[in-house]
Amino acid sequence: FGVALVFCPVLIYFYSIQVYATNIPFSDDYDVHLDQIISIIQAQTISGKLELLFSGSLESLLLFNKITILLIYSFLGEINLKIFIFIGNTTLLGLLFFFYKTLPENREKIFLVFPVVLLLFQLKPNWVHMVWGVNLGYHFGLFFSGLAFYFLVKRHTKYFFLAGLFTFCSLLSGPSGTATLATGCLILIIQKRLKLASVWFAGIILVLSPFFYLSKLTSSATSLFTVSSLNDFGRMGNFFISFLGVSFTFEKPAVAFIFGTLIVFYFFFLLYKKYYVTNLTVFSFMVYLILLATMVAMYRSGLGENAFLADRYKIFSLTMVILIYISIVDLFYSDTNQKWIFLVGMIMITGSMYLVSYIEGKNKLAFSKYLLVWRTNQWLDQNFNLMAHPFEHQSNAIMTRALTSGYYKLPYKLINIPDNRFSPLVNSADLCSREDKMAFRSDFNVIAFGPEFSPFLVRIEGVIYDQKLTLPAKTE
Repeated sequence: FGVALVFCPVLIYFYSIQVYATNIPFSDDYDVHLDQIISIIQAQTISGKLELLFSGSLESLLLFNKITILLIYSFLGEINLKIFIFIGNTTLLGLLFFFYKTLPENREKIFLVFPVVLLLFQLKPNWVHMVWGVNLGYHFGLFFSGLAFYFLVKRHTKYFFLAGLFTFCSLLSGPSGTATLATGCLILIIQKRLKLASVWFAGIILVLSPFFYLSKLTSSATSLFTVSSLNDFGRMGNFFISFLGVSFTFEKPAVAFIFGTLIVFYFFFLLYKKYYVTNLTVFSFMVYLILLATMVAMYRSGLGENAFLADRYKIFSLTMVILIYISIVDLFYSDTNQKWIFLVGMIMITGSMYLVSYIEGKNKLAFSKYLLVWRTNQWLDQNFNLMAHPFEHQSNAIMTRALTSGYYKLPYKLINIPDNRFSPLVNSADLCSREDKMAFRSDFNVIAFGPEFSPFLVRIEGVIYDQKLTLPAKTE
């Protein structure tokens, strides 16, 4: 019964992905998951493919996003963003297993993990990761970081190298991997494994040096890191605190700041209680999230004082709340006489959060699907309005390239063009007569939609170049 209860929110979560996720790109998907992937596929040599795969800054590398989509292409023969979204979200199952392993061993463990499931698989904080594939780089980073901390805490050399491997994977998932490197070094220092700490530190220099040398540690984000007055430090501090508490704020900046402040004070309480002795794995994950919040505050606070409210960041605050719950279980559960009261209370609190999140998250998912489908149909009809911010100017060319090359296909079942927008039928080829026998140059794109052997819509666009001069030559 306990296992079935735990997996109910998981099944609802992935069912929601099946219902609301689409194989339609959104925002950064155009650049990272279409344009760059097609360039890799079209590269003629292995070295060319690898160069494109590892091109870009550490911030935009997103290696495991690209590898997953390339594997999908190798199996299906086409890029499918919906399948990628489904696969990318399975990393939450890996995080769930990590949280389960860090909980104390007792007979009620399956019920202790239930609040974790109710928090981790909420729809509202996660809705953006269920429709926008690029953000799944955060999931890969969290997953690999958790594995790195789990194995690094174990005092064995083989686990040290395994932790190093997962840390490197975290680094290739996104810039948050630099926080994983720093946290790993701290773990070894706390454990007084100073020789391994020096090896780890040398590894940090070795791994990050190529990115510094090639100026690829960060991209455009670097220009957002500016400190010209004390107000800038205040702005970063507000962003840092609010970032930590943003998961349950109802889009209210003041509430985010209050929750974040409570989280900071609770972390100081854990330091006072020497919680790193009780559960170093959970403590190190908290340190990682605090370092990550610091990095984001430095490079993203310049986007606006309320930029921390962006839904893509809420997974980090949500993870921090789960870690706080685990620390409460570690510190207080075993000393509680009425353990069932503790369990019921936690389940009721997290269950209430889940229900509120489900209603709001479902509405956000439904609206995002409607908007993606509507604007894609508008693009098919009128050749504009793809949801591609900040790539509006390139999106038309990227989408056309993806469709004409055959590497990507729009989900034709979602296409709905009004009948009056179709061209009239041409019953005879005699309607078209050739008046000029001279050869002419032209460029046309022919895009078919529908089943492969019976498309119901063909869109033709192009240009015929005039061979004659349209402007008289300039005379002196």
